[in-house]
Amino acid sequence: MPILLIAAIFIGNSVRERVTADAVPTLPPRTPAEVADWAASPHPQPRSGFFELSTNLGLGDFGTATGESGGSFVGLAAGTNNARVWEDGTGRRRIAVLQPLQETDWYREGATTYVWHSDDVRVTKVNTPSVSADPSDGLITLLAGGGTVETPDGLATRLLPLRAASTRLVLHEPGHVAGRPVYQLGMIPDSSASLVKEIAVSVDARTGLPLRVAVQTRSGTVAIRAEFKSLALRRPAASHFTFRPPSEARVVDGQTVATSPDVFSGDWRKERERENAMQDVQSVSGVNQSLVRLATRGTSWDEVVVLSGFRPWRLEQLTRSAETVTGAFGTGQLVRTPVFSVLTLPSGQIIGGAVTPQLLEAVAAQGARTR
Repeated sequence: MPILLIAAIFIGNSVRERVTADAVPTLPPRTPAEVADWAASPHPQPRSGFFELSTNLGLGDFGTATGESGGSFVGLAAGTNNARVWEDGTGRRRIAVLQPLQETDWYREGATTYVWHSDDVRVTKVNTPSVSADPSDGLITLLAGGGTVETPDGLATRLLPLRAASTRLVLHEPGHVAGRPVYQLGMIPDSSASLVKEIAVSVDARTGLPLRVAVQTRSGTVAIRAEFKSLALRRPAASHFTFRPPSEARVVDGQTVATSPDVFSGDWRKERERENAMQDVQSVSGVNQSLVRLATRGTSWDEVVVLSGFRPWRLEQLTRSAETVTGAFGTGQLVRTPVFSVLTLPSGQIIGGAVTPQLLEAVAAQGARTR
């Protein structure tokens, strides 16, 4: 009899939890703009929790060729990363990506971030960048800046500036994320060329903290998704932020590597170490924003990036599934994914964006006329 009673209590609790999770919460009325501004405001509350970051950019081997997991955002081109985060509300934060038999950690201590790789016992010391999203930045610039592994609120901070231009804001039916009631904000592009259907942001109804962000494409896929699976809004123990690398760890100063000339030394081992350190730097600071702005055309959702100087083997990786296209720009190789279109030209130039191929071809044709 006691066993049956315990089972009944367990089943009852499970059913009650599911009902609570599925129930539509009643929330104080707010406009979409109010929810968006609340989500974009600073959130210094101490917190800790588990989150998932899923990416499906459709770039295949090109993503893994340009960076390891934890080295560049594109390096997370497919799959789900499970991670933990701790923040004390005073500038200290730790993110740990959990992988079988290894772990990659980002320890932020104010102006310095340490990137720790347990698998090969190495550390890169990086200057922590200031977070400054410009409302005039476009989608590509916003995605290129900031860290590789973002918490849901970190990703929202990068994308919410898009609400300022060419965007329709809506509120969907409220729901729950990580057991907490949320407003469901939608940012919908006012663009016929954008491949993004909507950026959905689930905003905590008590604090305004973004708990889930999903970049949804017109083809029905989710290109990027970050979601808290559990969240505790209390100060984590100080021990979570203490970082002391083991004595055998290789410690590299990322600032020295980033400012040194990119010249092959002839030593492949040192070259690999330099590339690893640069990936760590970019995993904290993102791509150089000044260079990205110089390489972009267009604004907001229709922003396109024009790059040169890619190594031939990287172009080979990218164009495996390409189709040949011709136009006023000449002949090129076009790659289509649910969220990106990428056009490569014989000159080694790459034109890409979360836009239709027609817009890329127009940018390429304009470039051909000005040369």
